[in-house]
Amino acid sequence: MAVAAAIGAIAGFVVYTASRVTGRNLYLIIGAVAAAVAVFVLQQYWRTAQLTEVKISVPQVSEPAFVVNNDARQW
Repeated sequence: MAVAAAIGAIAGFVVYTASRVTGRNLYLIIGAVAAAVAVFVLQQYWRTAQLTEVKISVPQVSEPAFVVNNDARQW
């Protein structure tokens, strides 16, 4: 319980301090937060996205398709 209170107090202090910042430092904070969110979203997307099929198009020749099964995937 004391740890949660300490974390809450620190988070509140950080939010309060960030809300009082202006100028160049505000842009630095916003940019860092935006970058962290972007990295988190991309990591979540890359974990859930899976390659299932690859098509190679050669104009006027053919379009072979290769299916990726579980045996071909490497983790």
